[in-house]
Amino acid sequence: MLSKQFILAGKAVFTVSNGKGRHFTFLVQKSKVTVDRPKPYWFVKVLNGADNQHSYAYMGLLNKNTGSVTLTPKSKVGEDALSLKVVEWAFRHIWREREPAEGEILHSNKCGRCGRSLTTPESIKSGIGPECSKKVG
Repeated sequence: MLSKQFILAGKAVFTVSNGKGRHFTFLVQKSKVTVDRPKPYWFVKVLNGADNQHSYAYMGLLNKNTGSVTLTPKSKVGEDALSLKVVEWAFRHIWREREPAEGEILHSNKCGRCGRSLTTPESIKSGIGPECSKKVG
């Protein structure tokens, strides 16, 4: 089961599958903190093309406390989009720390903070590499 720590780490890529051949891949990116922006934001994006490195469409902002997604004027999906319903379903399970009865939520075997490949069993289970785990707490 993915954790909030993984989702909020900075570069979380995960796939939600219904187990029947339908799936969506999402990216949650943390903004940089600057003088003008003292608090980070988490941008939720959905894979919408063949290039799984760059073909992500912006969906909205993730509320780190509730796991809900807020659409903004720049959102590329509407409130009725299936991808939005799926990512909110996944976040509800992750924020409540409950495995879904049906379907799967899987990380991409890349560290949720730095994006490097995971190789140790503990890292593969958590979705965060050993060095990054020390930094995110």
